[in-house]
Amino acid sequence: KYPDIRLVYWCGGNPFHHHQDLNRLNEAWQRPETIIVHEPWWTATAKRADIVLPATTQFEREDIGWAKGDPYLFHMPQMIKPVGDAKDDYDIFHLLAKHMGCFEAFSDKRSSEQWIAKIYQDFAKNARADDVAVPTWEELKAQNFVRLSIDTEEFDNVPFEAFRKSPNGNPLATPSGKIEIHSLTIAGFEYDDVPGHPVFHPPSKDHEYPLVLTSPQPGNKLHSQLQSAIEDHQYFNTVRMHPKDAISRQLQDQDQVIVCNANGSCLAQVLISGEIKQGVVSMVTGSWYAPTPDGVDISGNPNVLTKDCGTSRLGQGAAAHNVGVEVKKFHGSLSTPAY
Repeated sequence: KYPDIRLVYWCGGNPFHHHQDLNRLNEAWQRPETIIVHEPWWTATAKRADIVLPATTQFEREDIGWAKGDPYLFHMPQMIKPVGDAKDDYDIFHLLAKHMGCFEAFSDKRSSEQWIAKIYQDFAKNARADDVAVPTWEELKAQNFVRLSIDTEEFDNVPFEAFRKSPNGNPLATPSGKIEIHSLTIAGFEYDDVPGHPVFHPPSKDHEYPLVLTSPQPGNKLHSQLQSAIEDHQYFNTVRMHPKDAISRQLQDQDQVIVCNANGSCLAQVLISGEIKQGVVSMVTGSWYAPTPDGVDISGNPNVLTKDCGTSRLGQGAAAHNVGVEVKKFHGSLSTPAY
């Protein structure tokens, strides 16, 4: 059973982009009494919050840039002052802790700058213990970045490397200790869609909606990041379609269309292309959900068309690429999105 959630505090991220059934999420979003969004951008999620705490971007605060296995270590200086009322993430929680009476326990009497310096000092101490030379905090700030003396090849992961070198000496965590093509455990579940071995299930065909929708990642942004910049130039998403599918629907390039099925509908602009298979259409993900009062998403987010269902009773992975849709020319007028 799911808990009765009364308050949501969402820090970073945009679930109104990537949830597999945005219409269902929109309905569920009405249940909590209070929703707080901690975010730099006016995303579809932030627009649906009761309270928005504006956070700084990486350009408005000081930070450290490094990832495990990366030979480069960066000092990320503050480039501009915080815009408007935006605050560093730490400072936001700092003020909340002060309001809640646990300021000293949370902050340990350190500012965000002092915490960054301490975190770096701890990192440098551990690195030097592993014979990796790193500059002092002040030296890194002066140099901007350094290349660490680490062997990046040791981070090149080889799957099952120890097992491949010595299968008997390094067995896998399976009943047999080997790579298993058939699982007695899974077979014992007696799921009709998951036997004990790999199988291919052909996608179910919904003949009422003859076009198969795919929704790849966009080439001009990461997930929904940078969507605000794109909206300044092109608000609509595009739906890529084979010329024969366009002709049969009396559609021309750049026509505004409505993409729909039983789950929902959204607007898009046709992009006719011989590079896509006939019977298949493609809309990239990342648009910021913006439904009108009648439920039509004018931004063109394909997740208003997909079902919140798993790939199998066992796997429960995303099944977003098994969706049937129809594409029709849009003759109506746009109304203001309902937030």
